[in-house]
Amino acid sequence: MLKNSKWIWCNASPQADEYGEFYSSFEYSGGRLRLAVSADSNYAAYINGRLAAFGQYADFPYDKIYDEIDLSEFATIGKNHLAIVVWYYGTGTTQVYFKGNAGLLFALSEDGKALCRSDENTLSRMSRAYKSHIEKSITSQVGFSFFYDATSEDKWMNGLLDGFGASSVVDQKLPLRPRPCKKLYLDIPRKGTEIRRFSDTDILFDLEINEVGFIKLDLDSKEEQELTVSYGEHIADGLVRRKIGERDFSVQIKVGKGNTVYTNPFRRLGCRYLQVRSEAPIRINEIAIIPTLYPVNILPRPELTKEENDIYDISLRTLRLCMHEHYEDCPWREQALYCMDSRNQMLFGYYAFGEYEFPRANLQLISKDDRTDGLLSICYPINKDLVIPSFSLHYFTQCLEYFEYSKDISLLEEVYPKLSSILKVFTDKMETEGEVILPFKGMWNFYEWSNGLDGHGGYNADIPDMPLNALLSLALQKWILYARRLISLLATWQLPKSLTKA
Repeated sequence: MLKNSKWIWCNASPQADEYGEFYSSFEYSGGRLRLAVSADSNYAAYINGRLAAFGQYADFPYDKIYDEIDLSEFATIGKNHLAIVVWYYGTGTTQVYFKGNAGLLFALSEDGKALCRSDENTLSRMSRAYKSHIEKSITSQVGFSFFYDATSEDKWMNGLLDGFGASSVVDQKLPLRPRPCKKLYLDIPRKGTEIRRFSDTDILFDLEINEVGFIKLDLDSKEEQELTVSYGEHIADGLVRRKIGERDFSVQIKVGKGNTVYTNPFRRLGCRYLQVRSEAPIRINEIAIIPTLYPVNILPRPELTKEENDIYDISLRTLRLCMHEHYEDCPWREQALYCMDSRNQMLFGYYAFGEYEFPRANLQLISKDDRTDGLLSICYPINKDLVIPSFSLHYFTQCLEYFEYSKDISLLEEVYPKLSSILKVFTDKMETEGEVILPFKGMWNFYEWSNGLDGHGGYNADIPDMPLNALLSLALQKWILYARRLISLLATWQLPKSLTKA
């Protein structure tokens, strides 16, 4: 679908934290309507002003992912309007994004017949409602917040175009592959209940449970004004902790006189509490978080006591709150994919869901990390020089555990070069340092958050760390165990050449 499409942007010189709007019209006759789309960095697609698709898969520019989505339910017979908003992060400072070129690639078809596609004739402009180039950071891991100006909304999504012109073609050819797992879906909004009114311009809301998703607002204002919505997981001091050190857990929205209804389709918030501060009194009809969930089938649980059932429910919900484009260590302040954290999440998921597509996609994404020293970066995707050496060994183990549970040998074939490079780093280090290996100098030798194991304070890089050597031993034991199992399958399976040689 995308072979005749071109990467485009709304201007020739994009900058960090920038929003572009792209418009095409099409005639629909009732067939199967499919949209193929890829973007750097995130997209939201609308049909006739209605949100129809959202969420670019986390990827590397050199391993670009596209979505193919059925949008038939959103179109009507006759003329329709396709509107796509793209948010370009354009920064290399976060732990959840690898900087690429601002761009949008799409094609829309009905029963295989092309209706419209991205090229220089696609109409586009800089967004008027989403404020660009603010670069307000939530945390160093998550990246930017947003400022939405509802007073600048116009009817462009329904074809009333102002300020649109031809798009700029982005000179790039990226390798493309389809999304390796399912897309997220939107669940029933979790509405906030007012629990404290500090004043008519400062109100605290409780979702009654931690939730992760998009913020939704429905409010009335007697005048044009700006709102700041802070979010957090707890209020131990009676307030949402908006600012913690350099972190700022807040988003901003400008509203006009009268009613404003707005949902942000880009930035997921992880929180239980929402605090709204306004310049003048407002009436909030509804404030909610719309859950963004990864689809899973929950398996029957084993026989448990009441207390065990409570623990099971909490654990299951926590796991689901940490599954989006990939596993996340924390949906509130990081939303980042780590090897050690995701290894545990995968193991729990095998029992809770019996599902292997999502963990496979995560392991595949990690393998695309491309450091010259053979180790893995701290998170994925990322282009910062941050490494936790021990996590490379957790990746080795979680790949082999994936095979143990799924019996899918194709992943091992695909990531074998990465596994080999990891092992070589550690075995070469063992050869140069003797029977045991020393911590890695200049890197974060972290194992867990306790004194002596967190890689901070009084750390001696010339003394061997038992955890690092134990993790290498476990990884090698796993490898030998599965090598034996693979050899035993040679009589009945046609193994990949790379694994047969190994």
